[in-house]
Amino acid sequence: MPYCHKCGAKLDDDARFCPVCGTPVAQVGAVKQATPQPAPRQTPRAAFPLVAIVLVVILVIAVVGVVIGFAPFQQVNFTQSNEASAGNVNSLRLVLSAEIANVNVMLKDLPGNQRAAINISATGRRGIFGGDEPLALAFGEDTNNSTLTYSIGIRRAEDWPTLNMLDVVCNVYVDPSVSLDIIVRTTTGTITMNADEEVTFEGLTLETTTGNVQFSWEEAKIARNIPLNLKATTGSVDVNITQSRQLAFDVTLNAEATTGGVSLVLNIKNDVGARISATTTLGGVDIQQQGFSGNQAPLESDNYPAGSNFIVNLSATLGGIDINASYELGGTRS
Repeated sequence: MPYCHKCGAKLDDDARFCPVCGTPVAQVGAVKQATPQPAPRQTPRAAFPLVAIVLVVILVIAVVGVVIGFAPFQQVNFTQSNEASAGNVNSLRLVLSAEIANVNVMLKDLPGNQRAAINISATGRRGIFGGDEPLALAFGEDTNNSTLTYSIGIRRAEDWPTLNMLDVVCNVYVDPSVSLDIIVRTTTGTITMNADEEVTFEGLTLETTTGNVQFSWEEAKIARNIPLNLKATTGSVDVNITQSRQLAFDVTLNAEATTGGVSLVLNIKNDVGARISATTTLGGVDIQQQGFSGNQAPLESDNYPAGSNFIVNLSATLGGIDINASYELGGTRS
């Protein structure tokens, strides 16, 4: 028999309330069911650490591959020579175009009918993806009437990575027994030429994009009025001219540097005159002169115009111009 849990009075089996105190009677066997709670949701473990590890491994492998493939650890030595020959010619037109090269043009008595010769050497280092021959060379010869045209092309080989180190030297030998018209252009490299009394010029152009131009003239000859064009885009132009014997014609010298300086040393005597103009955008013009008019460009030698003359035009955009000019008559400054 059940009892009231509050007052202890006896209860009927089916009683819902205590007859004494009125307290509700809990049903026997009735079990309050708890509201089911959703099971805690398991958060999946982030996959980022694994992805990051995979990416790092791939990156390391790629870097190692690049280092192995392109790192310049293999020594390369390359040499090639060529020559141009022709009989019954009295002038040589040399046209050289180089992507990368330090070019030296030299006068040399060559054997037989040989009019020009060239030796090209390249040293450097490469990775496993570079070819054994770092340069692609092209040579051409054409004889028209009494003129031999000799063309030379120098560039990197297509399978030679630009990141690999390469030092190219090009020595060009020309026979001074014929008149010379020389055109040399380089993208990267220095151009040098020394011309002395053995040579007769019909024209000269020396141009480099990144590098220097160095030209020396000493008692050279000309067949007619000629231009000398010297230009460096990023670099300097240095000119040294000595002339005491009359040329019978005029030489127009144009020397230009865009980013860099221009330097002129001019020593003339007797019936050789000169007029020198100089312009610069950002940079000064420094003049030292003897036998010339004043200390400001344009300068004219005391005998200008003479039987033969140098008409000199110097220009620099970002750089200075240095002029050292002297004129003498019969060994004595006028």
